[in-house]
Amino acid sequence: MPPILLLSPLSSLPDQASISSASDLRTLHGTVQLQPAAGLTLRAKRTLSNTGTAYYGLPELKPLTDDELKAEYEPGRLGLFTAQFNSRAVPGLPKTTRRNAYFEWNMPWSQLLRTRLTATYGFDDEYYGPTLTLRPRSVAPNVEALFRFSTRSYATLGFGAGWEQRTFSAAGSGWIADPWKVSLRPAAGLNLNLLRFLYVQLTYQSGLVLSGTSTHTLSGRLTAQF
Repeated sequence: MPPILLLSPLSSLPDQASISSASDLRTLHGTVQLQPAAGLTLRAKRTLSNTGTAYYGLPELKPLTDDELKAEYEPGRLGLFTAQFNSRAVPGLPKTTRRNAYFEWNMPWSQLLRTRLTATYGFDDEYYGPTLTLRPRSVAPNVEALFRFSTRSYATLGFGAGWEQRTFSAAGSGWIADPWKVSLRPAAGLNLNLLRFLYVQLTYQSGLVLSGTSTHTLSGRLTAQF
């Protein structure tokens, strides 16, 4: 039976092969948050991690760097505006940089109606060596409305779209862009509190790809709380 808690380095154990798997995660992060004006919050965060998983041996740690910049602004009756930028850098092969920009406007029009507008832009770099570099791009706007019937019952309607494209450079031949892949994403949800202890949840999501295979997902859940 492998040990649950190690108080000494794994390499010092007499029978290292008896351990089927080992994971190692070391994380250091720092956050700076400012409120320069009423209703405005700015935050910057950096996370440095070393992580690895191995089977019948010592894990080889792989460094990760995560950066986050976030701004929230709530100007009274105009709702809440959020802008966020995330970046993750992974060395090695492929050497990968994931970047994502996110914007949101969350507006409560009344106690019964709330809307949310979002837009996401992702732009990555995947370096496989001098012979191949990939640059995936994606754009995804979305609108969602929440209609509340009572304190615990509500319905949601949403509609979004997505554009995805991959640009690549192979063996120094210059940049070549694939055609944009376009999809439509309608969604709906229903949460009913039928009795004081009984909830019914229904969710529908769809991905209508204009030049590919479409997907439809319908799920339901019945929850009782006593």
